[in-house]
Formats: sequence, structure tokens, C-alpha cells
Amino acid sequence: MRRCAPLLLFLASCGSDQSLEYDLYPIQLARAPIQPGGDAIGGLLAKVNTPAGVQPLLVDTAFPLNSLGRQGCSGSEVSGWTYTGNIDLLDGWNPAAPLRASFDDVGLFDICPGPVGDPSVQPAGVVGGSLLASFSVGLTLPQSPNEPASMTLWPSFPATDDQLDQDGWVALRFNLRGSASVVQGNGETLLTLPNSRAVLAACVAPRAFSTTDPQETCALSEVAVKSSGENLLLALGTGEGPLVLSQSAWVRIANQMGLSPDAGTAGDLYTPFSTTPTPAQFVFLPRLALLQGTTDTAWTGACAELASARRIEWVLANQSNQASPNASQIGG
Repeated sequence: MRRCAPLLLFLASCGSDQSLEYDLYPIQLARAPIQPGGDAIGGLLAKVNTPAGVQPLLVDTAFPLNSLGRQGCSGSEVSGWTYTGNIDLLDGWNPAAPLRASFDDVGLFDICPGPVGDPSVQPAGVVGGSLLASFSVGLTLPQSPNEPASMTLWPSFPATDDQLDQDGWVALRFNLRGSASVVQGNGETLLTLPNSRAVLAACVAPRAFSTTDPQETCALSEVAVKSSGENLLLALGTGEGPLVLSQSAWVRIANQMGLSPDAGTAGDLYTPFSTTPTPAQFVFLPRLALLQGTTDTAWTGACAELASARRIEWVLANQSNQASPNASQIGG
């Protein structure tokens, strides 16, 4: 018998018979380990009830599909195509743990995502962005590997931007991207996957900043020239532990930081839906600024916007000590 909390919410997507039943309590999540190092700070893993028992289920906002291996995911099964199935998320590894969410009659791929974090963790499937987009999702990600992560599902966002700002939070807006088409066999069946990936602009490895540094000003034409760091667009993927960069992006960042492209520790990156681990260099980035995703062709980039914000912050911190410069000087 299913055991749910008293407060339940029911949603059905337009034109679909799927049923999404869930409560408003946090769902405890595990973290996949990361190599090298083995600290439990990797991708998010929920607990799903399957015919084979309670198994880990990858929670990955970057994937536009949802899957659950019908025959298990021990590594010897042959992947099938799609089917209509159920996902039951528990709040613990014990089969008697409270049921927190039931996604019934949802479209699933009969695909196992492969090991995540390291070879010891084999999820039974993945809850991707296409299903998570049905909710407002709250994720709590403690920095300490000893503290559990959690996921809370809401029918709508629980606060306005102004309310979040008053509580010290920052809201970043973005457009969902990443639609794709999937074909079975020789093209007999074609499925279109929706836009479901959150993409944010980022400035990686900018110069260090302090309001006690000498003032930096710029003319309107110098805002991009006087900025520092590398502009990137990053997809938000909760199924990955570390920040994953392409080799070309890392080479540009290493040049900014005065490092060799071979800096760091060599290791294997276990990426969902990859049959073999990817050779990678594990490095630490000193600074990373995330901004709203944008498609405005007139935008000068994340690093230029960060530099303008820093100049304004400097003026606000030092305005009692001297007269403020004009707007073109502080904003660039």
C-alpha cells in the first residue's frame, strides 16, 4: 500500500493521461561520488521503488528525457524503446520509507543511464528536465558531503522576486533550450523531445574584486575591453557533480589564469548515458559568476556585465568618502 502525506497535489499535463501526485515535503537525495577524491559531492540521486527493490534514480535537469529500465540496470540488459510506466520516489532507501511522489502513466525510455560518479553507482533511470518542468523545483545542495541534499516539488514558485530579494536570494531568469528528435530503427518512429534545459550565462575566472581596491572607471566603448574572465553559456545539469567544461573552453580559461592546459589531476569522468568514462582533468576555479541567460545580440557578455556591477558596487561602498563619478564612468 502506498503511504503519502495528507497534503497531496494532483496535476495532469494538457493532452496527456499522466498523473503527478506528490506532497510538499522535501525528498532526501543522495550524491554520487566523484573521482578522483571520492567525496560524495556528485550528481543527485533519488530513491525509486522498482520490481527489483529500491534503487537509485538520477535527477538530471540537463536531460530532455525520462527513463527507467524495465528489466533492471545491472549492465547486461538490452535497452528497449519507449513505454508508459510509473515512477515512485521514496524518502529513504528502506522500502517502507514514506512515498513522496508518484508519477503515473508517464512516457519513459527503456534505457539505463550508465554509471555516474564512479563505476559503483548504477542508477535505474533518470528523471529529466521534461518531467521536472511540470513543477517549481527547490533543490537544497549543502557544500558538506556529510549533509544530505533534498528536492522539494511545488505546483508554482513559492515567492516573488521581491520577496526572495528581501530574504537574500537572487532570481535568475532563463529560456529553456535543448529540444531534440529521437528516431527508432530505420525511422519508423520519430519522437520530439521538448526544450527543457536551463542555460545560464557565466563569467569564469574574472579578476579578484574588493571595494577597497583603487577605483576603476571606463568609457562607454571600454566596458568589454576592461572586463576580465571568459564568457560561457552553461547548461544546468544536476546529474553531474563537477562543473564540466569542453577542452576548448578550458584552454581559454587556463590562458586567463596563466596555467598550463594540462594543469590539474587526471581522472575519469562518469557521465550519464556514456558507455565509457571520459578522460578529464580535475581542476579548481577560483571564481565563477552566474548571470541570467540571454539571447540579446546587443549584449556585451557576462564578464562585461559583471565588471559594470563591480564598478557600481565600488561606488556604493565608497560614496561617503568621495563624490561619485558620472553614470558613464561607473557603468561603462
